[in-house]
Amino acid sequence: QTGELNQLVGQSSQLEKDKLDQKKEMLYIDTARHLMQDTGIKTKIIKQLKHESPLVSCRFDPTGKYVFFGAQDNRIWRWDPTTDGKTDFVGHDSWIRSIVFSNDGMILITGGYDGRLIWWEANAAEPKPIRIVDAHKGWIRAAAVSPDGQLVATVGDDLFLRLWNLS
Repeated sequence: QTGELNQLVGQSSQLEKDKLDQKKEMLYIDTARHLMQDTGIKTKIIKQLKHESPLVSCRFDPTGKYVFFGAQDNRIWRWDPTTDGKTDFVGHDSWIRSIVFSNDGMILITGGYDGRLIWWEANAAEPKPIRIVDAHKGWIRAAAVSPDGQLVATVGDDLFLRLWNLS
C-alpha cells in the first residue's frame, strides 16, 4: 500500500505541476498579446516582388542594398527594392538553394541542386561566373561562410561536409 500511496502522491504533484505550467503559458500569451496591443506592433508587408517562377531561396547581401533570390528558373536574381531593378545570374543547371557572401559583400557564392558552387562578382552589371567547382555529387543543401571570411562550408546529398577556401 505504501507504494500505491507514493504513486498517487507523485501523480498528484505532477498534475499540479502541469496545471501550474499551463497557467504560466497562458500568462505569457496574455502578456505578449497586451504588449502587442499597447505598443501597436504589427507585422506588415513593406514591399514585394512577384517573379515568373516559384522561389526557393533568398538572402540580403551584407550591405542590405540588394536581396538575392533563387528561383525554379535555375537562376539567381539580384533585386534592388529601391528601384525594383532585377539582374539575373546564369550559370547553374538546377535550382539554387544556397546563397552566401564574402564578408565585404563583393563576392557571391551560390550552391545548387546541380552540386556546383559558383563564385560571382555580386555587384557586376552583367554577372558571369568567376569560379565554378563541382562540389558535391547531388544537391548542395546548405553553405556558410566562416566568421573570418576565409572558408566556405557546404553540405550535400553525398553525405559530406566540405570546407573550401573562399578566395
